[in-house]
Amino acid sequence: YQIARYMRSGNPPSVLIPSEKFRSISRGHMKTGRDNLSPPTAKDILSNFKDLSNYFKHFEDVTAELKPILKRVADDKGTVIVQTCNKGQSELLMNFACSARTRGLED
Repeated sequence: YQIARYMRSGNPPSVLIPSEKFRSISRGHMKTGRDNLSPPTAKDILSNFKDLSNYFKHFEDVTAELKPILKRVADDKGTVIVQTCNKGQSELLMNFACSARTRGLED
């Protein structure tokens, strides 16, 4: 889902101006007029490129390893539900997995 954000501000959005119309703003836009979301630095871009290169380097091997597992766990129609989480939520996911294992809900 997507949540739209609006603020009473000029065009382009700057600081909060109560007498202005509501305008669509980015999710990082603050009441002070500052946009909290900065573009990535060259260092960030290179780091992400390195990670993406690593992904493509191992894609074929990982795909071959996952195919038999997916066939085993898929339902009659071939459906598999995949859940992902970001690094910030990884501890919660591990807690969930360990709790499920403790209760015998591994399969």
